[in-house]
Amino acid sequence: MRSWFEEQLPNATGRSRFVVAVFLDVRGFSRFAGLAESVEAAFFLKKMYQRILERYFSEPDFVKPTGDGLMLLYSYEEDTLGDTVKMAVSQSCRLVDSFATLLADEPMLNFEVPHLLGIGIARGAATELVVDDSSLDYSGRPLNLAARLMDLARPQGVVFDKAIGVDLVDPANLTRFTEAQVYLRGIAELEPHAVFSLTGSTVLPDSAFQPIGRYVWFNEKPDKLTLAQVRTRGKRWHHALSHMPVLAQGIQALVTTPARTASGRKSQGAAQSRWPFPLEYLDDGGNNMAILNYELVTTVLEGYGVKANSPVSVAIRYKIPEKATG
Repeated sequence: MRSWFEEQLPNATGRSRFVVAVFLDVRGFSRFAGLAESVEAAFFLKKMYQRILERYFSEPDFVKPTGDGLMLLYSYEEDTLGDTVKMAVSQSCRLVDSFATLLADEPMLNFEVPHLLGIGIARGAATELVVDDSSLDYSGRPLNLAARLMDLARPQGVVFDKAIGVDLVDPANLTRFTEAQVYLRGIAELEPHAVFSLTGSTVLPDSAFQPIGRYVWFNEKPDKLTLAQVRTRGKRWHHALSHMPVLAQGIQALVTTPARTASGRKSQGAAQSRWPFPLEYLDDGGNNMAILNYELVTTVLEGYGVKANSPVSVAIRYKIPEKATG
């Protein structure tokens, strides 16, 4: 027997609409479903969907369950954009705040249920698959983006795309959020994307701050110095970087000097002694800088027996996206 969806497809057409996409995901549902009886898991989802749609997100233009969450879409025009964005963020915050007790008064739920929720929000043009006035489905970038942001909202909370219009968000709610630059698979893999996450609820993972894809070591042109010159540079010497590093904490200074014998004399031949030193990254008004503690470098070199006029090479190295070298 053909499903209703299959029967409608021959007559379906696509049209573009502006939508605010709100994606919800129940954290820990898979574990809960593995322990609870299937009828219990189904009842929990049923009541959860009902409460969310009755009390928080009423009358969406399109709604679809996603197994352990919901996809909610609200269409907007120029004159309704502000109200739609404000509602989406405000109601998301309210729902996250109260989700743990959302079904506390439901007598049928006499078992432990999940109590954390993650929400992602984005907006833009999407494609609606429609038959007459009935929506079959939606697709498009704002849906993909909202899903990616929802995945970042862990262990719970709300993450919204900065491009939804920060000035449209209720100021009282906006103060609860922290801006961040993150990388998103399939959307922003090598260049970061600006988002806002709910402070105190959402902890963005370290992986969100690392480009997705291939990256390589980049070596700046070494500084050729003597130990006497190293001594003059002090505790916070700034090195200009040609690129933005993949990881701010992954920048190294490789300090090299001719190897010395146990008596402190310079070894014969081309043998080198090397020491890696960590650097502090600084974005100085759009200029990428790395700060090296040359007092520490001096202490190490002097302890090794390096003389004041001995040559010292300082090479800064860090990882960058592979395409940046092309």
